[in-house]
Amino acid sequence: MRFCSILLLSVFAVSFANAQSKVPTADDVLKPVYAKALKENKKVMVIFHASWCGWCRKMDSSLLDKTIKPLIEKNYEIVH
Repeated sequence: MRFCSILLLSVFAVSFANAQSKVPTADDVLKPVYAKALKENKKVMVIFHASWCGWCRKMDSSLLDKTIKPLIEKNYEIVH
């Protein structure tokens, strides 16, 4: 019983601590990227992904591939 109480208290403490962090708004994330893209005459690529998603990781590694990276850097500002 004591173990269950400690476990529940730990879960509550962790969830409470995570709930206190402020999530940035879309404007907070996108405004600087749009400003930089406008200044450098580039397009903005917004990538929605999850850390656990295999296809998302594949997309990120594809964008870093040496054959495509110069083209991407020349034409796009990327924001996750």
